[in-house]
Amino acid sequence: MAENMIVFDSLSYANKLEEVGFTREQAEVQATILTDYMDSTLVSKKDMINSTNDLKRDIEGVRAELKRDIEELRTELKRDIAETHVKIEACRTELKRDIAETHVKIEALRMEMNLKIDQLGDRMTIKLGSIMVVGIAAMVAIQKLL
Repeated sequence: MAENMIVFDSLSYANKLEEVGFTREQAEVQATILTDYMDSTLVSKKDMINSTNDLKRDIEGVRAELKRDIEELRTELKRDIAETHVKIEACRTELKRDIAETHVKIEALRMEMNLKIDQLGDRMTIKLGSIMVVGIAAMVAIQKLL
């Protein structure tokens, strides 16, 4: 018998059928039908081992493929993270430059405002001094007239 077939002693089976009253022809037909049925529907131990080995190979193949895919994803993720860090660093540098420029502009505006306040103060002092001189002169003139 072939290695993949179920071992079935059809002669012994036919003999037992004859012992219980079947004719030789009936017993042989029964044995043939049962043998054909077993060969077409039952799985041998070797078939099971082959199927198990095939499944193990398939699982190992899928496992290896998953490992490759995971490693590719890790590599892509690391690259994306590195690119993001570069972009963040560029934004940080640009932001620092913008802040420094803003500080310079604010300092220039502060100095300009201080200069204008000083100039305004000087003009007010001059105007108040002029008003005081005119007022004193007016008081002196009024006193002389009185």
